[in-house]
Amino acid sequence: MIAITLFRQKKALKLQREVTDTTNELLKKNAELLKESTTGIAKDSERGIVDIETLKKAIDDLVSTIEDTLKIQTEGRPSSNRQSRNSLKSRTN
Repeated sequence: MIAITLFRQKKALKLQREVTDTTNELLKKNAELLKESTTGIAKDSERGIVDIETLKKAIDDLVSTIEDTLKIQTEGRPSSNRQSRNSLKSRTN
């Protein structure tokens, strides 16, 4: 009878250790996940809606587009003026 009681106590102690170990592991993992998600949220909330690099690229592309358009217009003006003069000469003749 004492042996059975000791066996049950030993089994209960082992079960209690397993519960304690599992509880400790869960607490550690939950704390780690909480830390990761909280710091991730904090970093994302400090980040602007649009990244600076994105704005720089957009501005560079817009400036390049304007420069290319002006260049095309400047290069095309003499040709356009010639065509207008030729057209006027044709009409007057």
